[in-house]
Amino acid sequence: MPVLALCLPITSRDATKDMVRQRVDSLVVPKDAVIVVGTDEGDYVCDEVLDERVREDVVPEKGVGRPRSGEEKLRLLDLYCDLMAKTLKRFADVQYVVMWGDDVAFCDEDTPKKLAEEISDQFPKLPDGTPFGCVVLNDVSSPGFPTYPVVSRTHFKVFKRFCPEVFNNQDADPFIYEVYRRFAFVKWLDNLKIDNTIGGARGKARYEEHHVEWKHQLLDDATEKVETFLKGRGEGNRRVVTIDTVTPTFRGNLELLEKIAMLRGDKDRMMLHHVIVDNPGMDNKTIGALRALEWRYPNVRVRVLPERLVRGTAGSTNLQLTTSYSLMTT
Repeated sequence: MPVLALCLPITSRDATKDMVRQRVDSLVVPKDAVIVVGTDEGDYVCDEVLDERVREDVVPEKGVGRPRSGEEKLRLLDLYCDLMAKTLKRFADVQYVVMWGDDVAFCDEDTPKKLAEEISDQFPKLPDGTPFGCVVLNDVSSPGFPTYPVVSRTHFKVFKRFCPEVFNNQDADPFIYEVYRRFAFVKWLDNLKIDNTIGGARGKARYEEHHVEWKHQLLDDATEKVETFLKGRGEGNRRVVTIDTVTPTFRGNLELLEKIAMLRGDKDRMMLHHVIVDNPGMDNKTIGALRALEWRYPNVRVRVLPERLVRGTAGSTNLQLTTSYSLMTT
């Protein structure tokens, strides 16, 4: 029986029937997992294809989600929330769920073979063994960014849905990660590499992006819910201090920056390091060496500023502070 479900919405709005067939046929299903494909209500093209392509490990969930009252279009994250909830209700043995996309590829043949087992083994757990928090796969298209966080059944007991209703089609991934990061219930699975081949950091999404401001009240509210849940289980105060460092660099001193990257914190402190390249004339070799820090240290993010954003040490630091989510930033 599957222990992991990959929840994948598909639509025929931007595709022919043959294109939908190709998308379904190309799906790689990990061992001990199931892909649950959600289709919009009334999307008869996708429903037909799924009826044709009968697979035990690719399961259709038709008519997922409806537009909210007064809205013409269904919000993508509402669709995911509905699809995840129906998946957990349908598959009693599934313990872990993750948002998925038909543009997500595994980087090697071993990853789908060990994905479910690694997630089960490495997932953060409460003292009684209950999976709680999230794990993050290594998305090579966005190193150091928590795309596709995997959550457990317990997440839905705490929040009732994957993310708050205010989210439309962006920002849910870092939001979920930062909520659990405040309690040290996060884990990066560096050896499980995936590639967001179309969207993500590489290219423009196939839809209009709608961002929300989530770094303050929304994050605090979600943190309070986790705190209440843990205290209700007799866990006491499990909060940790989250610390971000912001380091602008003009010269790209790799030796110094690597020493900063090696600061990982401990059980009471979680650290994330932002390296800001504030030099439009820096050579590609040096930039490549700096970006390699993201591969070696999952708690490092490297941002190369385009010339229009270059503004000196103080200005670059202030710019990066707008994307810092921690309780402390230095």
